[in-house]
Amino acid sequence: MSRILAVDAGNTRVKCAVVEDGAVLEQWSFLTRHVRSKVRGALSRVDLPVVLASVVPAVTKAVSAWCESSGRELFVITSKNQTLLKANDELGADLLAAAAAAFKLHAKGRPVAVIGLGTAITLTAIAGDGTFRGALFTLGMKQTRDTLAARCALLDHAATTAPSSVLLGNDTRSCMDNGVLLATVGIARAYADQARRELGSDALIVATGGDSALVAPLANAYQRRKAINIVDNELTLKGIYLLAGERRCSSC
Repeated sequence: MSRILAVDAGNTRVKCAVVEDGAVLEQWSFLTRHVRSKVRGALSRVDLPVVLASVVPAVTKAVSAWCESSGRELFVITSKNQTLLKANDELGADLLAAAAAAFKLHAKGRPVAVIGLGTAITLTAIAGDGTFRGALFTLGMKQTRDTLAARCALLDHAATTAPSSVLLGNDTRSCMDNGVLLATVGIARAYADQARRELGSDALIVATGGDSALVAPLANAYQRRKAINIVDNELTLKGIYLLAGERRCSSC
């Protein structure tokens, strides 16, 4: 099973990818809320064993049911069925997979922290011996903008693209968008600082998620030391492959 169909089921999107020998060859996705109508088409595109990292019970149920009815091999990642990291049972499968990839592929013996910049902004901290040290969560950038728009009568917001400036705004939309982006940059820096305080100053910081390419350069700007060392948007998919491979080795 050197080639798998990795499925990363998050709160907003379900990502599917063909991964072979650790490399992501092809990927596609659909909105999580459409799982009932999309799961069959998404999983039947390739005839490969399915490895699932899910934080959405409805997706886990739908993928499991489809694999059972189709005779497709399925492995569902949890902290209990892996030994690469010393993690507790509450660590989500997506964070577990991303942390495993950061630890194995990037840290190479150093403590490492993963900052996820997507639906939520997350921090997952791993010590140099692979022990899970803790995590932090808060709302992601789009969700913060949407919450402001929903809660504040004069902040109607229907932007489909992310802001790109942290300068002071000159109208309602730019004030909100730029303010949320700058706040997200501040959170990324604060998360990185906290990780290094708890893990040690040599800790490697890896960013992933849909907003990481936008936020990471801004978080590093004007800093004596980079807040974020590496951006890897395929981190979770690579981690799913690693954890699937560990399972294969343990059964050899």
